[in-house]
Amino acid sequence: MHDRSFRSRAVRAASRAEGLHSSDRDHRPPTALRVTDDGYEARTGHSTTTMRWSLFGRITTGPEFWLFFVNRQFTGFLPRRAFGTGQQAESDGFLASRQNTKVA
Repeated sequence: MHDRSFRSRAVRAASRAEGLHSSDRDHRPPTALRVTDDGYEARTGHSTTTMRWSLFGRITTGPEFWLFFVNRQFTGFLPRRAFGTGQQAESDGFLASRQNTKVA
């Protein structure tokens, strides 16, 4: 069983995401990312997007982020820096077990 703190961890990330210009960050609301047993959620002050794990055909583990894809379309991310080294290793296994290998 995975640590509940991982499954429900909320992370303020979008305004600090790599690659955004400072002027872009000033106009984007912060995004809270949440990972649960059922799926992935991205919430701002304006909207909430929830996706079930069965939707993701590919979850890529990179040095800075986990990236979520539906078919070939990038749909979400989770920053690795939000987790300690042990939590990152646990998260690697958790997310690998959640991707839908039947979706291309």
